Amino acid sequence: DDGRILVTGGFDEEQSSSTSSAELYDPVTGAFTATGSLSLPRQDHTATRLPDGRVLIVGGVDDSSGGDTRTAEIYDPVAGTFSQTGSMQGARWQHAAVPLLDGTVLVIGGEGDGGPSWGWDTAEIYDPASGTFAPTGSMSTVRHGATVTRLADGRVLVLGGEVYGLDGGVQATAEIYDPATGEFIPTGSLSTPRFYHAASLLEDGRVLVVGGADPSGIPASTAEIYDPATGTFGPTGSTTADGFSGAVTLPDGRVLVVGGGDGSAPGSAEIYDPATATFSSTGSMSGPRYEATVTLRDDGRVLIAGGAIGTSIGYALVNAIALATAEVFR
Repeated sequence: DDGRILVTGGFDEEQSSSTSSAELYDPVTGAFTATGSLSLPRQDHTATRLPDGRVLIVGGVDDSSGGDTRTAEIYDPVAGTFSQTGSMQGARWQHAAVPLLDGTVLVIGGEGDGGPSWGWDTAEIYDPASGTFAPTGSMSTVRHGATVTRLADGRVLVLGGEVYGLDGGVQATAEIYDPATGEFIPTGSLSTPRFYHAASLLEDGRVLVVGGADPSGIPASTAEIYDPATGTFGPTGSTTADGFSGAVTLPDGRVLVVGGGDGSAPGSAEIYDPATATFSSTGSMSGPRYEATVTLRDDGRVLIAGGAIGTSIGYALVNAIALATAEVFR
């Protein structure tokens, strides 16, 4: 809540393994400083800010031990420490999490030991008051690499993703989670199946969906808009965004789209203007960043941190080298 940004876990290039380290970025000084360590190394986990300013860290995988985890922990910014909290029903990684209006956190999908063919169609709710997870309604399909976006009315849009280990492939379907009933209800479908895409809530309540990879693993250069009033998706502009792009809605209502895994436009960045439904190039990053984090600062600037560089094959990256650098979009 004080404007600093917490960076947790991930893959440590020097150690060639998942890491338990964490750092704080101070936008006043532009510096990163170490803070307390996670209870175990994690990558492909989620981090969600709670209403009281603490941060919930959920799931992930420790590739040094080969283990998925169902554990969760809480970061306390006042003490600068992590402490364990309740565990999920099963292990999850590459899942998605979003805070609900009542202060609880919805966790959906992902992969993990114990799910059907290693994937999950289930969802659960974390209650920070009790420190426990409880099951809620299930989705229509297994999803990993999906996005979750809380709509203006408090419901949650879940879209795309891959059915890992099953025959369903990449999904074009979408569904709405209603916290009042605890159920997922089907809504309109994407025109292009996608996973590892980005989704951003616009000021008018619609949702921009950009990038990702299609069923062939080819980066999708199209973008779509979801309208919750009609429950439908429609095309909007074309983009150079691809798999593992990041997107964030800026204070003026436009959307910054950066990075990704293709490498055809290294370090590229674009601005989507919902007033004209068009993408336009903006200043380029110092280089390509695959799986970087993209976080809006309180002053309207955007921190892009970490990620990797390597050789792109579709949305995938081989011979990857993790990055310790960060940059700010003004």
